[in-house]
Amino acid sequence: MDALFPLNKNVKKKKLGTLVIAILLYVVLGVVVGLIQWLLRGIPVVNTVMSIVRYLVWLYSVVGVILAIIKFFK
Repeated sequence: MDALFPLNKNVKKKKLGTLVIAILLYVVLGVVVGLIQWLLRGIPVVNTVMSIVRYLVWLYSVVGVILAIIKFFK
């Protein structure tokens, strides 16, 4: 799973700082994609594509955070 979620490679067992950094990076990723969609909202086709991309990034971030938490407690 580390190949799909490289941010989780840095999460160490019982080291809260590494978990917080990974979660913050996933949140920043979602915010950046949201801002890009907001900037391009006036172009109908691009807005539709960005909505799909934003959903996929959100899904990726949620799974990444869950896997980071699991790795932290394992």
